[in-house]
Amino acid sequence: MAYTKILSIKKQGHLNVALDYVMNAEKTNPEICELEAEKELLGTITEYVTNEDKTEKWDVRFVSAINCFPETAAQKMMATKKKYDKTDKRIAYHIIQSFAPGEITPELAHEIGVKYVEAWLGDYEVVIGTHLDRGHIHNHILCNSVSCMDGRKFHMNKSEFYTKLYGISNDLCNLYGLSVIENIDGRHMTYEEWVKRYGKSGRTLREIIHADVLECIEVTKTVGNFFVMMENKGYEVDLAGKYAKVRPLEKERFFRLSTLGFPDDVLEDMITGRQTVQRKTKTVYYGCGLCRRKGHKFTCIEAMYVRWLFVLGKIKSGKPHTQVPAEEIRKFDRYKEQLKFIADHRLSGLRSVMELKEVTVEKMKCLDEERFRLRGALRKNRDLFAAHKGYMRYLPIADKLEGEHTKRFEEAKEVLLKKGFAEQTEKVGLKRAELLDAAAQNKSELAMLRGRLVMLDGIIESSGHIREQIKKELEEKEKWKEKRQDLLYRERR
Repeated sequence: MAYTKILSIKKQGHLNVALDYVMNAEKTNPEICELEAEKELLGTITEYVTNEDKTEKWDVRFVSAINCFPETAAQKMMATKKKYDKTDKRIAYHIIQSFAPGEITPELAHEIGVKYVEAWLGDYEVVIGTHLDRGHIHNHILCNSVSCMDGRKFHMNKSEFYTKLYGISNDLCNLYGLSVIENIDGRHMTYEEWVKRYGKSGRTLREIIHADVLECIEVTKTVGNFFVMMENKGYEVDLAGKYAKVRPLEKERFFRLSTLGFPDDVLEDMITGRQTVQRKTKTVYYGCGLCRRKGHKFTCIEAMYVRWLFVLGKIKSGKPHTQVPAEEIRKFDRYKEQLKFIADHRLSGLRSVMELKEVTVEKMKCLDEERFRLRGALRKNRDLFAAHKGYMRYLPIADKLEGEHTKRFEEAKEVLLKKGFAEQTEKVGLKRAELLDAAAQNKSELAMLRGRLVMLDGIIESSGHIREQIKKELEEKEKWKEKRQDLLYRERR
């Protein structure tokens, strides 16, 4: 069994902390905290790793080095740093590899340490020392932070941290028949790894919900029937907000279907069997500064917009590329969407825009009334629908129910019998699906009309704003020309 960890040595203060942790105060130099030079500090650690009092036993000295000699490792490491001009930040890395007491011999521990280093640190200057002064044999590995081959800095991302620091060490232990630590601390696991080890099904909660959504999509033909199937599986469905959400049984939080990969339009297309719509990606702008469009040629309406920016003095010609402020790019994208909307709806003037706005407002009022009617119908049949949901959930496993679950199933049957639907449960399911389908359709149409209303208000505001802004800028430009002509006339006189 090998327990491995890594310590980074960045500054003198950090190095002192690392040395206090690694070294035994009774066996180290008490003046080490007073050292200031990086070379002396690096040399002190190298001296500790190759300490003969710790590595000599049975007349054997277990010290090895790669790409350097142990006696001159510090000088060689500093020379590599100076060669590639990387003497700042992290100086070196100290890796400790410990083995279980009585499980390994010093020779085998040192051999594993050397092979461990060769597997992923072969491009760096490394010193390996096997220490025998404790009850457990352990390797100290000192690695330069700069590669002696190409000058790359040592870097380890999260995935490499497990596959190299732990994975290679465990592979070598398995190769030599040593035990391996199976249970890593939960703080060092990903959620997916924890579920695979300790979860009952080996899947995360999101994966379970995703699988249930796909299963319901395959057996349904309408959106309302889909939500009924999800409720029958034990999920609580919430369609009141902007996004459709579901909550698993006995869980505290809801999950948006859109974050699970099923936005409203994609969900509807998958249920009806149509091809999935290509979703529009959101345009990302730079911050407050200038936005460069390298290699982009302005054409059509975009070129006209940039020309007016030149005329109004908003931008100036730049080399090698014209710089357009991010604010103006946002305006142009907004104007382009408005122009496309006008062309799609064949709006000929501001009057037609106002008429379309009035029609949109009237439709929204009708949809709001329908929404309240649907909510009232769902509220009126709440007990019946809840009983039907519980009955359908437990019906496939009715013969296996025990305790509280049996009680819930019998209560659901009593409610259905009292309402007169004991033998007509299919009608209740159809009614639930019909109301939920109508609610989803109402929500989709309202969202579309709200977007249209925002677009129409933007067109009305922009039409007056653009006209006034151009008129104002042109008037100021004419005044500037008149002043300039007047100054030239006075100079001539």
